[in-house]
Amino acid sequence: MNKKSIKTGFIYLILCLIVLCSLGTADVKQVGPYFSFESHNYPGEFIRHANSLGEKTPINSQLDQMDSTFALRLGLADQQDVSFESYNYPGYFLRHQNFRLKLNKISADQLFKEDATFKIVPGLADSNAISFKSYNYQNLYIRHKDGHLWVMEDDNSQLFKEDATYLKVPPKYSAEANVVPTSGQTQNQNTSGLMSASITHTKPENYSLVKQWGSADYGNKQYIIPYNVALDSSGNVYFVDNTMGSLRIKKFDGNGTYIAQLNSSYSVDGGFSSIPGVAVDSSDNVYVSGVDRIQKFDSNGNYLTQWGSSGTGNGQFNGPKGIAVDQLRNVYVADTGNHRIQKFDNNGKFLATWGSFGTGDGQFASPEGIAVDSLGNIYVANTGDNRIQKVDSNGIFLDKWGSSGTGNGQFQDPAGVAVDSLRNVYVADKGNNRIQKFDSNGKYLTQWGSTGEYGGQFENPAGVAVDSSGNVYIADTANHRIEKFSVNNNPAFVLSPVAHFSSNVTSGEAPVSVKFTDLSTNAEKWNWIFGDGATSTEQNPTHVYSGVGTYNVELTVSNVKGTDLRMDTIYASNPGINRILKLSYNNNPTSLLANKGSNNQADFNNTLENNINTQDKAIENRPIDVKSTIDLTGVWNCDDKGTYYLRQIGNTLWWYGEQKSNNPLWSNVAHGTITDNTINLEWGDVPKGSNQFSGTLMTLNIDSNKQLRAVYKKEGFGGSVWTR
Repeated sequence: MNKKSIKTGFIYLILCLIVLCSLGTADVKQVGPYFSFESHNYPGEFIRHANSLGEKTPINSQLDQMDSTFALRLGLADQQDVSFESYNYPGYFLRHQNFRLKLNKISADQLFKEDATFKIVPGLADSNAISFKSYNYQNLYIRHKDGHLWVMEDDNSQLFKEDATYLKVPPKYSAEANVVPTSGQTQNQNTSGLMSASITHTKPENYSLVKQWGSADYGNKQYIIPYNVALDSSGNVYFVDNTMGSLRIKKFDGNGTYIAQLNSSYSVDGGFSSIPGVAVDSSDNVYVSGVDRIQKFDSNGNYLTQWGSSGTGNGQFNGPKGIAVDQLRNVYVADTGNHRIQKFDNNGKFLATWGSFGTGDGQFASPEGIAVDSLGNIYVANTGDNRIQKVDSNGIFLDKWGSSGTGNGQFQDPAGVAVDSLRNVYVADKGNNRIQKFDSNGKYLTQWGSTGEYGGQFENPAGVAVDSSGNVYIADTANHRIEKFSVNNNPAFVLSPVAHFSSNVTSGEAPVSVKFTDLSTNAEKWNWIFGDGATSTEQNPTHVYSGVGTYNVELTVSNVKGTDLRMDTIYASNPGINRILKLSYNNNPTSLLANKGSNNQADFNNTLENNINTQDKAIENRPIDVKSTIDLTGVWNCDDKGTYYLRQIGNTLWWYGEQKSNNPLWSNVAHGTITDNTINLEWGDVPKGSNQFSGTLMTLNIDSNKQLRAVYKKEGFGGSVWTR
């Protein structure tokens, strides 16, 4: 169902064309979370587009800067991944086509979406950097070669890993840093005479979209037309929904799961008329403004009370919109049609009113949004004259900023306002389709958003709210959705965790005390299973194995992106067994036995200890006899991110290996023979995975009881080193 008439859409299109024709590249404004990506092995050279092709070049001009600046959007094919939108060609995305990276205009075609979606993974050459894996060809990575960008298969060479690794850095181009003051005006002046939101050159925060819900499809049960938005003490989200003129307040949790809705019939208590505002107090009571009254509900949506009538007197209203509650549960109402602010206690008792129509200090012109900070100061979005005013809890004027326009600190119909715990002020700049952020004195800090329907873009955003963690919720009205943003906290930017650990010992006589050291990357939580029934959530635990046995240790690490598992084995033997075995390893114990006949017990003990020490060194340096000293049976991890299950019987070895995924790209079986310290194998993929290859795999070298290494391989097998 089209939400705009054909006439309106045609006029809007003509206006857009006129504006675009009048703008040069220098007029494009930074309105989103932009980044640049620097080559790991060619510092100073960046991913960029040139003549619609992906390239890696140095940055020498402003055009180079703009071509190398991208907005990381939620993946077009999967919102857990990312897509690269060009800074200076909005709506154009990097995608691979015939393995070459190109810049193409966005398309609804599913193949385009998949070709333009990439997974962020730990850097192949540096885990502190990043690499980009193709969404639909998961064995291919973005790699530069001869200055051109391709998607190519990892050949396990160090050069490939370096070429496919990048550093995410602040954008090479910033419109703010390239502002040219108009004649006779500094960057901190404002021609309106109002206090300017000063432009600074400090590094701005980048807000990233982490969640969205709602739908523009009228047939979809998630279809909404959201306006104002508020949060309770648990982080639940309340917003006004005006679907087909049927007004209701809907309640969701912070992840977009529906909880409840409030009544919608104006003819009974608890019903609504016109587009109401919504606020929640510290006890989670909900306050809703309407055409001529304020209503109060409990947290379950039960109607409690109401006050107000139509008029201009104290406690009367003319189309009130914004509503806010302070820490003392005083209620402030933006009485929009009466161009004033009214203050009540939480039961509706009138306390004060201030303001009149006008553009002077303390005057208002159709105020809509209103918010209160922790000190009781009040911020009003003065929609009619495009400014923000700040007053104290008694209505005394304190500050103001803004004017009509599209620059930093300027507004077009500011509709919503919110304040965070640090008293930063967020404004839903509805007509400019963006969110602007200021400090409590009106100093401009950052902004994000642009006109459009894709993630992170807006169409007439009418409401804004901020939770205790700094997450920002936007009522993106004409896009029929709620969008949630965090500062650089998009799961797409978070690298998947990679589990890894070491231990100070791997075997010993029971009881064995083992200190485990976490070596994982990107981990936020740790879960250890020690193999003897004990567990731990410490990052670096110490555990004592009191009984004799072989213990499989598991470490599972996790973050918002997912989990990863690493396994190893601890051997606890009978007391004294190691020394007996080592002593028996010497095939010539005659000298020791001869000393047994000595009358000097101390001589015998010294000879025994010296013999054992000598054999320790001999064992360390002696070539491994695999069949008699090592059992390869167990669970192994490989550098191809797979898990392998090995079984050894004599000199014969079998394995089953699979990619660690719910939908693995590959899984394989292998069979081979152990000769001396090498293993020769034949292998084949099995249908659990999508790959179906086979061949003479490789020769593996048995480096130790803990490591196998490929010294020859072919037919495209990816793994090179196995450990346990």
